[in-house]
Amino acid sequence: MAVEELFYFSYPFQLPKSFLISRNKNDLRLKVQLIESLAVNEQEKILDLEEFFNRINVRNNHLIRIKKSMIELFKELVENKIIQNKLEIILKSGKKIHGLIKNLSTTDITRRIKIIKLTQILKKLYKILAVLFACFFLKVKQKVLPIKLYFTIQNRSKIQLYCGFNKSL
Repeated sequence: MAVEELFYFSYPFQLPKSFLISRNKNDLRLKVQLIESLAVNEQEKILDLEEFFNRINVRNNHLIRIKKSMIELFKELVENKIIQNKLEIILKSGKKIHGLIKNLSTTDITRRIKIIKLTQILKKLYKILAVLFACFFLKVKQKVLPIKLYFTIQNRSKIQLYCGFNKSL
């Protein structure tokens, strides 16, 4: 029922179009596992590889294809500026390995991994909304404090936002 839970999930997240198409059952399992890890209200995303590897039972050549697909999906998430290029691998032994997604290879992904930590890139819009929210709670002495905010949306048009208030509000 993870799909139904994701449908009603209120936290905004983005996915590349490749997540809409699955080549086989294990590709779909991988994408659903990634979606579940991305769809949390935290900047740090945790992909439970131990759980994923326990779900699948494949021969070595199929496992290599799954690992390649995982790396491609990570790289696509980086290219689409959804996650940062860095990751942290935590082995079942507790050992932590820090690395870059662009340097990741299939030999780096083993059944000895417990989790992989990814970091979401906070979008400008979220930062702007946070500033606007904070703007309404800022206390100002007898003055109006205008704040100009600019950001560019996908079609490259600029939007100006103004936030101003005075003590009487």
